[in-house]
Amino acid sequence: MRDRSRPAGRRALDRSHAAVAQRRRTRQDTGDGPATAGEPADLAETAATDAEGLLTNAKHALRRAHDKATAQRAQGEHDGRGRLARAIDDLEDLLTATRRITAQTRQRLAGQTSDGATRRVSLHDPDARSIA
Repeated sequence: MRDRSRPAGRRALDRSHAAVAQRRRTRQDTGDGPATAGEPADLAETAATDAEGLLTNAKHALRRAHDKATAQRAQGEHDGRGRLARAIDDLEDLLTATRRITAQTRQRLAGQTSDGATRRVSLHDPDARSIA
């Protein structure tokens, strides 16, 4: 799985620098156009697709670990399945949140506003709400 945080950060920084340069030239506040504003959503979608492959492999590993667990318990060893199961659950939650946030981003770029009661604003805190 590829770490896509560096390209996302570079693109955000490039857009920020371009907006500052434009404001200096024209002394006007310029916003991002739809083409550049969707790039982080595209990167997030690509990363989520890559992570789905990782999740599939992790689930296979958990099944194999489950098969070996009986033998390990008989020898008094710790099988480590709990940590793997928790990691899989965390990754599934993160993928669900990422997909939802990217869908909301695309909806917002299309000019529609999602319902505030169901809007997801944080990857790590599902109950977080935006400040009006």
